[in-house]
Amino acid sequence: MATHPEWLEVRTVSVPLDASLAFLDVGEREAIHLATELEADALIIDEPAGREAAKQQGLRVIGTLRVLYDAAEAGLCNLEQAYERLQQTTFRAHPDLYRAFLDMYSQRRE
Repeated sequence: MATHPEWLEVRTVSVPLDASLAFLDVGEREAIHLATELEADALIIDEPAGREAAKQQGLRVIGTLRVLYDAAEAGLCNLEQAYERLQQTTFRAHPDLYRAFLDMYSQRRE
């Protein structure tokens, strides 16, 4: 991202990372650390090992598909189009997971 929206606050980790999370990617370790430090309401994380580690740290985790689902519920995007666009990126999720969210969204709209 060359420039970010004004509402986005970029932070860096200022203390050493938790060594017990060394099995995770650096970005995931930093995200978990910052979410804990900031007492975040939730952490958006999709990698299964990272999700489990975050839960073990007492964090509430949500995934990208859920964020888009919630945005659609709030009228901020078209869920099907958002998922189609997401599938054109390097993001990977099982097709059944996309379908489950789309079905749930469709049922709530009826």
